Amino acid sequence: DAKIKSQAIKEFFLRCENIYDGTETGGGGEWWVGSGGGTDSGTGGEPLGPGNPEPCNGNGVATNPLEPNTNIGEGGCSGIPTVVTVPPIRITPCQKLSNLLDPTKANIKPLITGGLYTAVNNAAGETGIALKRESNGAITNEILPYTPNPNGENPSINIKTGGSYYSSIHSHPKDAYPMFSWSDVYSLYKLEMGTASHNTMQSSFLLVCEDDSGVKQTYAIVFENTGLMMEDVMNNPENIRCTAQEIKNKMDIELKEKYDNEAKKTNPNYERVFLQLNYGTNIGLYKANSDLTSWQKLSINSNSDTAIVVPANCN
Repeated sequence: DAKIKSQAIKEFFLRCENIYDGTETGGGGEWWVGSGGGTDSGTGGEPLGPGNPEPCNGNGVATNPLEPNTNIGEGGCSGIPTVVTVPPIRITPCQKLSNLLDPTKANIKPLITGGLYTAVNNAAGETGIALKRESNGAITNEILPYTPNPNGENPSINIKTGGSYYSSIHSHPKDAYPMFSWSDVYSLYKLEMGTASHNTMQSSFLLVCEDDSGVKQTYAIVFENTGLMMEDVMNNPENIRCTAQEIKNKMDIELKEKYDNEAKKTNPNYERVFLQLNYGTNIGLYKANSDLTSWQKLSINSNSDTAIVVPANCN
């Protein structure tokens, strides 16, 4: 299955940063010479080769871990180096979102019901929670300061990215549309690109809001394994010479105009509008049930104003 480019880029470096892609240029030309000869650096020691072969499996690959030298073959064996960083195991969007609700993992339900629901009731402004996941699996959270909206402009909290940050939850006030902005999509992208290697493919971005019926809702966006990638959107010919901020502003304006037009209808459907703008991309939209114990993936079958939003339960 296809990968988002951010994943592919990360996996390339994780797998290939230590793999030699040239030819031996120094020493006596013996590919098998270890740190005691050739152009390899090290502290010296017995050369590995015919005189001191490293145990090999049936495919000619060393059975014991060895630091890669300047060649693909090593330790008297042929094949790729035996010391490589294995990329994180791919998990489905449903799995990563279920982990957020799991009381033994991120356990975000009390954070939402005990804090963000109240924030939604504020007259204006946003607040949020940043989630961190360490390499040992420990998950902690940080409250993101409330951002007021004194001038009638769109409020926006500062989403923390980089390091162990891998997910964030934010609120929309009642006077804002109960759906993601395109800047929110870009925040998801920054979370994925900036997170530590142990969190690769774990990123998500959540929204807590209130719909037109006065019901609190929790949504999430994540990267799917198929669809047009964020880099493709950013590198669209229409965006040549545009900065990332300019692209965000343009996309936010386009999406807001669509929300404005939808708001004029008797029964507006902002979920469909968001899905239409991102139709064919790898941005997946998910909705939590009322008691925050499970998720549904929301999708449409066509980029049409009459398209029906179809929910599918996460297994």
